Amino acid sequence: MHLLAFVARSRLQLVSKAVRSSSSSRQMSSEPRQDHLRIGSHDVHFVEAGQGSRGLILLPGALGTAWTDFKPQIEKLPTLLPQHKLIAWDPPGYGKSRPPEKRFSLDFFEQDAAAAHELMQKLGFDRYSIAGWSDGGITGMIQAANHPDRVEKLIIWGSNSYISDAETKIYEDIRDVSKWSARMREPMEKVYGVEYFPKLWSAWVDGLLRIHKECEGDICSRKLSKIKAPTLIVHGAKDPMIIPEHVPYLLNNIKNSDIHVFPEGKHNIHLRFADEFNNLLNGKDCAPSVGLRGSEGGIGYGGSSDRTKKPFSRPFNKSRLETSTTSTVVTSGVPGTGPPIVGKMASSSSSGGTGPSTADTSALMRQNNELRHRLQEEANNYRRRLDTYKQAQNNQAALVSRLQAKVIYRGCPTAL
Repeated sequence: MHLLAFVARSRLQLVSKAVRSSSSSRQMSSEPRQDHLRIGSHDVHFVEAGQGSRGLILLPGALGTAWTDFKPQIEKLPTLLPQHKLIAWDPPGYGKSRPPEKRFSLDFFEQDAAAAHELMQKLGFDRYSIAGWSDGGITGMIQAANHPDRVEKLIIWGSNSYISDAETKIYEDIRDVSKWSARMREPMEKVYGVEYFPKLWSAWVDGLLRIHKECEGDICSRKLSKIKAPTLIVHGAKDPMIIPEHVPYLLNNIKNSDIHVFPEGKHNIHLRFADEFNNLLNGKDCAPSVGLRGSEGGIGYGGSSDRTKKPFSRPFNKSRLETSTTSTVVTSGVPGTGPPIVGKMASSSSSGGTGPSTADTSALMRQNNELRHRLQEEANNYRRRLDTYKQAQNNQAALVSRLQAKVIYRGCPTAL
């Protein structure tokens, strides 16, 4: 009898130990994993989070790394997007993807896009989605254009496809990192060192100024029409790094694109408003959904691929105007089909959740009209500047032709 009791206790202890071990193993497997893969001449560092089978790569901004730029996303998005596996990387020449050091050639964005695609392929993702911030958004647009059948969805914020004359001054103004706040400067100094960081940052500024000078400012504008993936453009209305004309330009030139505006957002909206941004990617709280869960409001991964439908958009429904005071949603259709639809998500004033009052709805409509007119004005300003630019190009071409004619005349003794 005592022997049977002993055997029973032993079995119970073994089962309990196995359960604890299994639980511990699951907990460990849910922790982000860091590794390197050889891509070109670099051992590229990346962070992998989540257990899903669908890929989502996070592309950081200038000199950024997986952890400096995406810590709130690495920690929280796997729970919100359980069907996805997040891949956040240090681009070649940044962070732990060194040596060799970064070289800001005219095609460094193209090189990063090729490396990011190769990384996802080597990790086993034949198709995947992209979320890119700032420079990462540029890389993402190029990646989506170069591999339209591989990129399923694209989310970009703080990004531009060209460099205007006005932006060259912005880049010069931020060249001196000693003028930055400690909060912005110190994370980069921890990654690159106090001495090397200013040199690398200055080289980045020089690289962009060279693109402006030698490529007429075009980074990837010529590629936008090749993007097939449903695209969500997220914009901070107070972003000091992105001049307003880029927003309507991207919206008008990327097919199947929508926009979500953070009225109080600046350049790092995914860090400043991390919870709301994460919910935006999840499609939980905001009207236009990236649809990464394949749920309502987006084409999703097993949904319809009918490109005549607006991706990310949902029918306007007053009952959806719930508990959010920091975001404005703008849904755009195909360029030329009418003005965008804008909605500010107002806070509910009643505990019963019966929907907004008439005053709230009126205020919403006023804000809708104001933002619509503002975006339309920006689009009109852009068209006027484009017309002026084209006229200047024509004048320059005519002048070159006249000068060439004079050179031919002087260089040919038999010419009349």
